[in-house]
Amino acid sequence: EHSYFTTISGHPVPCLEWRPLANSSNGPEYIYLKGREKNVCYISIAFNVCNQYDISKYVLNYIRSLLGGPFSSRLFMTLREYNGLTYSIDVDTQYFEVGGDFTITTVCDDDKLIRNGDHKGVLPLIMGVLRDLVLNGVSKSEFEIIQNYIKGKLLLAQEDNTVVAEHNGEYRDWETS
Repeated sequence: EHSYFTTISGHPVPCLEWRPLANSSNGPEYIYLKGREKNVCYISIAFNVCNQYDISKYVLNYIRSLLGGPFSSRLFMTLREYNGLTYSIDVDTQYFEVGGDFTITTVCDDDKLIRNGDHKGVLPLIMGVLRDLVLNGVSKSEFEIIQNYIKGKLLLAQEDNTVVAEHNGEYRDWETS
């Protein structure tokens, strides 16, 4: 029998299964999945965002890199370097015809989701980073670091044989149509 509640640090916490973002409210959707591995917590926080035609997607892609891009990204530094709470953090965006999503995912020990001893746990730290971004924006040096990171990723993608083959295949299909 599946339990929809689990215990973290002695407190009952909902253990939710994936719910499609289309059915979520306008706020973030928190997903907590108790891992099969003992004491492992998979976290996914998703926001509904613009569709594939909206130019706001370019700003969201920049924010994606700022939060979860290079090893100097805000979430990596906060969760991994400063607090040692997780090994990886991923921020992803997807855009479709009618809408999109902005999703932050990570894995941690389930007893560190809310609290890490006397310090904040993973979830409050993530929300704090998001709050700081909204209230204080981006510094010039952060902007330049992320700008260079994105440029580097684009240059590397141009050298990727798979990307070149896809481009050439699409161009060839278009040329013969």
